[in-house]
Formats: sequence, structure tokens, C-alpha cells
Amino acid sequence: MATPHAIPAPTKTPTTTSRLDGQRLVAAAVTVIVAAAGVLSLDGQRRIADTAGWHGPYAWLLPVAVETYAALATWLYSRTRGADRARMAHQVLVGIAFSAGLNVCWHLIDGGVLHRGWPVTVGVSLVPTALVALALHLAAGYRVPTPAEADEHQADESAQPRRRYRVSRALVDVAAQALADAPDPRAVTGVELAGRDPKGRSVRAWQMALAEARSQVAG
Repeated sequence: MATPHAIPAPTKTPTTTSRLDGQRLVAAAVTVIVAAAGVLSLDGQRRIADTAGWHGPYAWLLPVAVETYAALATWLYSRTRGADRARMAHQVLVGIAFSAGLNVCWHLIDGGVLHRGWPVTVGVSLVPTALVALALHLAAGYRVPTPAEADEHQADESAQPRRRYRVSRALVDVAAQALADAPDPRAVTGVELAGRDPKGRSVRAWQMALAEARSQVAG
């Protein structure tokens, strides 16, 4: 009789430590991306501000104002619900448009595609005024939810039914028939697998899963 082969241990679910490591990895990656993209964006906006007439340290104020506005709008968007959320989404898009537009404008000038004419100066000069109006609009429209509203929102989320994936009777029957028709692993490999299929999965586990699927279909 052939010597039984060692069955590899089943894969374990991620531990708390591995989840924390994943969170740290995501946080580190996001930090690097934001820092690198921020430096690139700030530099382009500073240069276009210098082109429009703000020289020296004043040129840095334009990108700081634009990126702060975009970050604030994004943060408020994540904390609002309902109709206010749609309004905040528009503010986020406006912040992205300001940042991207100023950078694109500078790179077109630097590449010789766009000339430094009065339209560029006028357009860039209007950005601070627009940011002041938009920031005041954000502040006026943002309202901290009361404890009762926060509790109601949490209750609404808890009351939402969880999604359940239904399995059709035909699919369950096909899976059961395939399992029944499958050759005995011991006959195929000549190895005693102690109630497991060739991939190390417990036959009993397969049977339990099919029984649960049948109960869901019947329910």
C-alpha cells in the first residue's frame, strides 16, 4: 500500500496582525502618492502664479489655496449625506478643475504651445477671488449633524438588508451531480487522502456547502 502523502494545511484567514500590516501599507502608499503628486502640482501652480504677476513667496500662496480648497471639499464630501453630498461632489470637481487647469496651463506655456498673453493673466488672476467665494459657500452650506440626526443615520444604515446571493436550484443540482460522478481520488492517485479531494478540500465540507445551498434555494 502506498504511503499517504502529507496533506497541506488549509489556508488560514488573515490575522489581526496581517490586517494591520495591510492598513499600514495602504497608509504609507497613499502618503507617498499624495506627497509626490502634491509637490508636482504645487510647483506647476507656483510657476503659473509667477507668470501672472505674483513673484517670490507670494507665488506659493496660489497653489496652497487651491489644494487646501480641494482637500476641504473632499473631506466635507465624505461627511455629508443626501442632497448636500451631491453639492459637495460638485465642489470637489471644482477643486480638481482648478488644480488641473492651472497645471495644464503652465505646461502648455512651458512647452511653447500657449503664449503668455493677457487671457492667461486674467484667468489666473481671477482664481483667488473665485476661491474666496467658493470657500465661503462651503462654510455656509456645511452643518454639523445633531446627535439625533447622527443616530438616525446610523439606524438607517443598520436597518438596510444585507445582500444575499441566491443560488438557483439547477446550479445546486449540477454541482451535486458533478460531486457524485467525480472519481474516487484514491482510485485515481493510489493514495489514501483521508476523505479529501486531490486539491486537499474536505469532501465533508463540500457536502455541507451543498446542503446549505439547497436550504437557501428552498427558503
